[in-house]
Amino acid sequence: MRAEDVSGTDAHVADLLALYHLDALDQRSGEQVGRHLQSCQQCRAAATEVCEALAALALLNDDREHLLNRYGALGTAAPPAFPARFAPQEPAVQPRNEAQETERRRFRLRRGGTGAESATGEAPAAAGPDLGRGEPPQQRVAPAPFTPPPVAPPGAAPPPGALPRVAPPPAAPPSVALVEKPSPIQEQTTTTDVPSPTRAARHPAQPGFDRAPGIAHPDDGQRVSPRKRFLSRRAVTFAGLGALLALTLTVAGVSVRALLAPPASGVQTVTVRTAVASATDRDSGANLSVFLTEERDKVTVRVTLSGLAEGVGYRLYGYTFDGRQRPLVNWTGRAGVQELDGELPVGIADLSHFAVTRGTRIVVTAYLPRDTGAPAAPGR
Repeated sequence: MRAEDVSGTDAHVADLLALYHLDALDQRSGEQVGRHLQSCQQCRAAATEVCEALAALALLNDDREHLLNRYGALGTAAPPAFPARFAPQEPAVQPRNEAQETERRRFRLRRGGTGAESATGEAPAAAGPDLGRGEPPQQRVAPAPFTPPPVAPPGAAPPPGALPRVAPPPAAPPSVALVEKPSPIQEQTTTTDVPSPTRAARHPAQPGFDRAPGIAHPDDGQRVSPRKRFLSRRAVTFAGLGALLALTLTVAGVSVRALLAPPASGVQTVTVRTAVASATDRDSGANLSVFLTEERDKVTVRVTLSGLAEGVGYRLYGYTFDGRQRPLVNWTGRAGVQELDGELPVGIADLSHFAVTRGTRIVVTAYLPRDTGAPAAPGR
């Protein structure tokens, strides 16, 4: 049935259901088949069976794809079909050409001697190609050499018509003599004492892991017993530790003696004196910190200042107990912290205080402690 024949509800579309469900019809035919299925109960039942058949075919198609991927397609260079793959197969006889068959027949004739009958009663086939047969030649087994049986001396022959003619019994196959297989040569194993090759140990032997005293060794007479070797190594270890301990104690004793010993008579001991003073002005908020270090006949002064007016000139003075004013450094103030340093040719004991001046006005003054501000010599 064609798709053009589906014009009414009387005709059934059973032949087109498979194509319809496989989406192989054109749009017009598919619409006609769909409208017919909506109104025909018989075609809907047939469509159910067609869908089941298509599902089974889809499963078979999946199995076929799996078999093709695993075993390959069928052909001369591919394995046989799936059922025959596991069935027993007879070995196929390879066809031979006429020249090979002729050579084999000649070989059989040479093996059989004269043209006498074989043990099975068949005459050997004539040499030459068999041109009268249409089927390919088959492989034949060459007959065994024939040995004629012993013949009794001729006696009185009966007349020709006295006894019926009896066919001679078939000749028995030639007996094969059993040849005893020679026994294999018995090899006698002899034990030969071969000294094992000595090889230097890859790693030095560890104490306590020497070989057991019961194991034989080629040079046992020259080897030292494991106990003596262990004792000698322990003695060497203890001797090394004792020497190291003695050296450590000697160095420690020399260091302690050098630290605790009094200075020699010709060595001069230098004592460095220091002093610190600081002050802050309540009105202007200027801060002055002074750190003094005395070195022989001079004093090094390090000053830290903050809270000074920016762009204004300042001067630092040091005052001694005798009232003398000693200028130290001049600078221009700026915002933040400033650090200055200088030297004075006096001792710390001679200094009384330090002052920062702005023109003729004193901005801030820092006094040294009384214990460091005492004069070095009374009345100086």
